[in-house]
Amino acid sequence: MKELLLFRIPGYGTHIFVYSDGPAQRDLSWPSFPNGGRTSLRYKTKVVGGEWSEQKTFFHAGIKNSYPTLFEIAPRDYRAVWDSGRCTRSRTQILFGKLKLEK
Repeated sequence: MKELLLFRIPGYGTHIFVYSDGPAQRDLSWPSFPNGGRTSLRYKTKVVGGEWSEQKTFFHAGIKNSYPTLFEIAPRDYRAVWDSGRCTRSRTQILFGKLKLEK
Protein backbone atom coordinates (compact mmCIF):
# COMPACT_ATOMS: atom_id res chain seq x y z
CA MET A 1 0.00 0.00 0.00
CA LYS A 2 1.33 3.38 -0.97
CA GLU A 3 -1.19 5.90 0.32
CA LEU A 4 -4.19 5.60 2.54
CA LEU A 5 -7.04 7.36 4.21
CA LEU A 6 -8.79 6.28 7.40
CA PHE A 7 -11.80 7.98 8.89
CA ARG A 8 -14.86 7.27 10.97
CA ILE A 9 -18.34 7.42 9.54
CA PRO A 10 -20.25 9.81 11.86
CA GLY A 11 -23.19 8.31 13.72
CA TYR A 12 -22.64 4.74 12.57
CA GLY A 13 -19.64 3.69 14.63
CA THR A 14 -17.93 2.35 11.52
CA HIS A 15 -14.48 3.01 10.14
CA ILE A 16 -13.63 2.97 6.46
CA PHE A 17 -10.07 2.41 5.24
CA VAL A 18 -9.50 3.57 1.65
CA TYR A 19 -6.16 2.91 0.00
CA SER A 20 -4.34 2.86 -3.32
CA ASP A 21 -2.99 -0.51 -4.34
CA GLY A 22 -0.83 -1.89 -7.13
CA PRO A 23 2.77 -2.50 -8.09
CA ALA A 24 5.43 -0.41 -6.38
CA GLN A 25 6.64 2.71 -8.17
CA ARG A 26 9.25 1.85 -10.80
CA ASP A 27 8.47 -1.89 -10.49
CA LEU A 28 9.45 -3.28 -13.90
CA SER A 29 7.88 -6.73 -13.37
CA TRP A 30 4.51 -5.70 -14.86
CA PRO A 31 5.14 -5.42 -18.64
CA SER A 32 1.81 -3.64 -19.27
CA PHE A 33 2.53 -1.11 -16.53
CA PRO A 34 6.18 -0.17 -17.05
CA ASN A 35 6.57 2.42 -14.29
CA GLY A 36 4.54 0.76 -11.55
CA GLY A 37 2.14 2.77 -9.44
CA ARG A 38 -1.23 2.62 -7.75
CA THR A 39 -3.52 0.86 -10.21
CA SER A 40 -6.52 0.27 -7.93
CA LEU A 41 -8.53 1.97 -5.22
CA ARG A 42 -9.67 -0.45 -2.53
CA TYR A 43 -11.41 -0.22 0.83
CA LYS A 44 -12.26 -2.13 4.00
CA THR A 45 -14.78 -1.32 6.72
CA LYS A 46 -14.87 -2.12 10.44
CA VAL A 47 -17.39 -1.52 13.19
CA VAL A 48 -15.87 -0.28 16.43
CA GLY A 49 -14.43 -3.28 18.28
CA GLY A 50 -14.93 -5.58 15.29
CA GLU A 51 -12.74 -7.04 12.57
CA TRP A 52 -11.87 -5.43 9.25
CA SER A 53 -14.00 -6.62 6.33
CA GLU A 54 -12.54 -8.32 3.30
CA GLN A 55 -10.89 -6.00 0.80
CA LYS A 56 -13.26 -4.61 -1.84
CA THR A 57 -12.30 -2.85 -5.05
CA PHE A 58 -13.72 0.62 -5.47
CA PHE A 59 -11.99 1.41 -8.80
CA HIS A 60 -9.60 -0.45 -11.10
CA ALA A 61 -8.57 0.52 -14.60
CA GLY A 62 -4.86 -0.36 -14.70
CA ILE A 63 -3.91 3.32 -14.53
CA LYS A 64 -2.17 5.45 -11.92
CA ASN A 65 -4.45 6.69 -9.12
CA SER A 66 -4.09 8.69 -5.94
CA TYR A 67 -6.34 8.03 -2.96
CA PRO A 68 -9.77 9.66 -3.18
CA THR A 69 -11.41 12.36 -1.13
CA LEU A 70 -14.85 11.16 -0.04
CA PHE A 71 -17.97 13.28 0.52
CA GLU A 72 -20.92 11.71 2.33
CA ILE A 73 -24.15 12.79 0.61
CA ALA A 74 -26.44 10.40 2.51
CA PRO A 75 -25.86 7.76 5.17
CA ARG A 76 -23.26 5.31 3.75
CA ASP A 77 -23.48 6.95 0.30
CA TYR A 78 -20.34 8.73 -0.88
CA ARG A 79 -19.04 10.65 -3.85
CA ALA A 80 -15.32 10.54 -4.49
CA VAL A 81 -12.80 12.58 -6.44
CA TRP A 82 -9.16 11.72 -7.14
CA ASP A 83 -6.42 12.40 -9.65
CA SER A 84 -5.49 9.71 -12.11
CA GLY A 85 -3.29 9.14 -15.13
CA ARG A 86 -2.09 6.65 -17.70
CA CYS A 87 0.15 3.62 -17.20
CA THR A 88 3.22 5.68 -18.15
CA ARG A 89 2.29 9.09 -16.73
CA SER A 90 0.53 10.17 -13.55
CA ARG A 91 -1.88 13.02 -12.86
CA THR A 92 -3.35 13.58 -16.29
CA GLN A 93 -7.04 13.64 -15.31
CA ILE A 94 -9.49 14.09 -12.44
CA LEU A 95 -11.94 11.23 -11.87
CA PHE A 96 -15.21 11.08 -9.96
CA GLY A 97 -16.95 8.02 -8.55
CA LYS A 98 -19.68 6.71 -6.27
CA LEU A 99 -19.16 4.46 -3.26
CA LYS A 100 -22.18 3.08 -1.43
CA LEU A 101 -21.51 0.99 1.66
CA GLU A 102 -23.73 -1.94 2.57
CA LYS A 103 -25.47 -1.93 5.94
